[in-house]
Formats: sequence, structure tokens, C-alpha cells
Amino acid sequence: MAYRAILVDDEELAVKRLQRLLRDEADVEIVGTAENGRRAIELVDELKPDLLFLDIQMPGLTGFDVIRKLHHIPVVIFTTAYDEYALKAFETSAVDYLLKPIEKARLQKALEKLKMLRPAEIAGELGPRLDLLLKTMERKQAESFLTHIPAKLGERILFFASADVAYFYASDKYTFLVTGEKEYILDRTLAELKEKLDPSHFVRIHRSVIVNVDHVKEIVGLPGGRFLCRLKHQSRELPVSRSMVKNLRQILHF
Repeated sequence: MAYRAILVDDEELAVKRLQRLLRDEADVEIVGTAENGRRAIELVDELKPDLLFLDIQMPGLTGFDVIRKLHHIPVVIFTTAYDEYALKAFETSAVDYLLKPIEKARLQKALEKLKMLRPAEIAGELGPRLDLLLKTMERKQAESFLTHIPAKLGERILFFASADVAYFYASDKYTFLVTGEKEYILDRTLAELKEKLDPSHFVRIHRSVIVNVDHVKEIVGLPGGRFLCRLKHQSRELPVSRSMVKNLRQILHF
């Protein structure tokens, strides 16, 4: 009998990769996907899946927020780009984690762990154990958010408070930090930054742009359902992908 699963991630490519990896797993039937926390809650409480693949870092509601708002609690496999969240508690809890990019062998190991769970772990003990785990994970996560970001300037390394950064963007295999009208090269990818920045302030609006919403001055609607993001103290207008408009809507409530 296959486990009925829902996949939750605000990155479309991450969902597609996981769908592709699960295609050959006879024990898993994908019954739905969600691109944000609110939709995930609706789907889980409506479809009552056995298994939830859940991204931790999402704009609006994080993976932690989703778990706390669910009425139906499935077994959870968290997905994350940073192993700081992979705590010892995972070894004994009725949950697991997968580091992005997810590899097939590690996915199969997580599914094997799922098969070994006792019915009581799924039916009665899962809720309290998840709550305890989430409290620990949230504390660790808050401690790991970037508050200062190093950037290169020739042979020098400068440090910027994350609150002072207007946005990050990727171009020609490089990642740039922008503050004021100046920009600096970083050693991190946008995917790494997304996992390490506080999602209540930083949101991905384009596959190549992460913006600090505290620096947003206005959102401009364009023909065809497109948008531009204008920032305070910035002359450059940032494009907002159609697929990522929802990220801004959730965090800015427009």
C-alpha cells in the first residue's frame, strides 16, 4: 500500500526534482503539491496524506508554522539546504530530513525509515514529539540566521549588516550584494543565502534576485500580470517573476 504524499516547496524546480525522484518509488503516491505554507495547510487538512515533504524556509509561513497550524498531522520529511537543522533528534523522531539538492540514495533511506515506524509513532506520539522537535529546531534556526554578511572588495573583506542590504542578485555565475548604489561579490549562492536569511525580511522574487522587503518602496503592476519592485534609495527596478509574485504577496500582504 503506497504512502499518500504531498510535496511543499516555494521553489518550482525543487518540487519537480522531488517528483522525478519519487516517480520510481512504488511505495509513494503523490496526491498534491503546494508552493506556499497556506496552500499546504489547506491541502493537508483536505486530503489527509500519510506523508509530507516540507521545505523549512518559505516566505510567509515557514515549514515550522505549517506544522503548528495543521489539524491532520502526517509523518514529515523536512527538506533544507543547510544541515544545521539536521539535529540529533531526527535519529529517534518520526520525522527525517533531506538536504538539497536531494539525492536518490538519501531519499530512499528516509523512506526506509518511514516503513520501520511503529503505528503508535504515527497515530499517537507524533504530534507531541514533533512539537518538541520544532521548538528545538526553531531556536537553532534563529541562532543561525545571517546578521552580518562578508563580501569581497579586492583583497579586503567587508562586513555588512543584513538589515542594510537592499537585495542580492546572481549574474554570470557570481552572486552580488547591493547596498545603496554599490555592489559587492559574495562567495555564497542565492540558494544558500535563501536558507540562511530571515524569511520574514528576505524573499526571493526572481530566480536571480532576493530582496529585503524592508527596502521595498512600491510594487508596480505591468501588462500581462507582471510586476516591478522599486526600492528606497535605489535607481534600479527589480523584475518580479510571475511564479514568485505570491512570495511578495504573502510577506507584504498586498
